[in-house]
Amino acid sequence: MDLQRALYYDGLIAIGEENLLGEPTDVPGAGIQADGYGALRHELAHAIEEVLDPADREQIENHYRAKSAEGEATRWPDGPGANYSASNPRDYFAQLTNTYLAVNTGTDLATGSPRNNGADWVRQHDPELLPLLERLYGPGRSGFLGSQDNPYMLSGFRALFDRVERDLAGESTMSESGSEPSSPASEPTPDPRRRTGAGP
Repeated sequence: MDLQRALYYDGLIAIGEENLLGEPTDVPGAGIQADGYGALRHELAHAIEEVLDPADREQIENHYRAKSAEGEATRWPDGPGANYSASNPRDYFAQLTNTYLAVNTGTDLATGSPRNNGADWVRQHDPELLPLLERLYGPGRSGFLGSQDNPYMLSGFRALFDRVERDLAGESTMSESGSEPSSPASEPTPDPRRRTGAGP
């Protein structure tokens, strides 16, 4: 995958571990997605689109073309301008899926603009595809509720994996007395319900 940390190709999905666990990557130059961004859901949307019936795929492509024809006034899932969601019908649908499921947090990597997030945004700015999204995913999720993919929710898993990695590296997790070593005071966990990356 080189620097690419999420990929859908020929029916297969590959996701970098850090995108599932909310950790930074060890791959130099690869960067990291924003807290709460749904890289896996984006790739799953590509897989779902591939098995949609031809009429649904045509609706997505026609709607993408119509939005593209609107010019600079177009409201894309990833914000204004030539952003990732504006690049082609497939990524438009995948990013619209992320927006609808409220996992489109952060900023667009191409423009630096905040991404739009939440089913409420889709209802207001992209209602033409709302029936399709509702049929595929149910009622969607409000961007005000925060992301279901928030890595802070995974802190227990990260602690477990850290312990396993220490054990595998030969570091003891037990003190000489046989009890767990005391851990240093940690920073308070940010509120996962805070609104991040939401656009107008």
